[in-house]
Amino acid sequence: MREHGNRGYGFVALAAILWGTTGTAQAFAPAGAGPLSIGAIRMILGGAIMVLIPLVKQGFQIGSIPKKKFLLLASVCIAAYQPLFFTGVLRSGVAIGTLIAIGSAPIFSGMIDKLTGNRLSFQWKVSTIISLVGCILLVGVDRTIELDLIGVSCSLVAGMVYALYVKAAQKVLALGPNQLANGLMFLISGMILLPFLWMSDLTWVWSIRGGIVVLHLGVFSAALAFTFFARGLQSVDAPTAVTLTLVEPLTATLLGLFVLHEQITMIQGFGLIVLFFGLAVNTKLVFRFLFPNYKEAF
Repeated sequence: MREHGNRGYGFVALAAILWGTTGTAQAFAPAGAGPLSIGAIRMILGGAIMVLIPLVKQGFQIGSIPKKKFLLLASVCIAAYQPLFFTGVLRSGVAIGTLIAIGSAPIFSGMIDKLTGNRLSFQWKVSTIISLVGCILLVGVDRTIELDLIGVSCSLVAGMVYALYVKAAQKVLALGPNQLANGLMFLISGMILLPFLWMSDLTWVWSIRGGIVVLHLGVFSAALAFTFFARGLQSVDAPTAVTLTLVEPLTATLLGLFVLHEQITMIQGFGLIVLFFGLAVNTKLVFRFLFPNYKEAF
């Protein structure tokens, strides 16, 4: 059953808010907690939770898994995103790497939708342009930074595979919510990332603080977040959903400001406002207010 009204937008935004907590959680993690090992643990634990809950409800009967090729594609894309994103950040810097990966994802999503025969709404175009301007201001790119070709390439591919994941996940969930299939995407992606765990020092996991961080990442920023996202995809098209996930850097910045007591410049503060406005335009309520006579998006 499809969600009505703005509930789909709300589910996607809630998912992005929870994703935005991962950076803060990592900041509280014990020494030795590397981003790749955190990413792998998050996928495995979150996927296991999402798979276990429907299995318990169904008496451990697997049932039907729809569109297995798209499920596998989504799993591979999620797994590939982790090393690609962190390699891009490592080689290009946090600001450039994050901006290229997150900023390119809505563009790739629009291209994928266009290539598959769908029409991109004027609402999406306006929202995406405003949101990307806000992202650029928020990141505060330094003009003196020299671009690393490999780093930029990894970030671009990260944005592309994320857009592919959203499209593939939407295909898998086209017939309605399927928590088992949704969980399998992440459990499989976690298994693909297992080599990163074998190469990592995991002693930090067994500390009290490490355990709390792992539980937050697995339960809230993975299992709950991706469950919300799957619900949102029932009524929100892929390009709009990807643009809405720009709530993630918005959340991360606000948490950095108020929880980690990080400092931001006036331009970055303006970027926060622009990004928030761009995301608001992505909802029909604000778009109708700005363009009362425009009918294309509706």
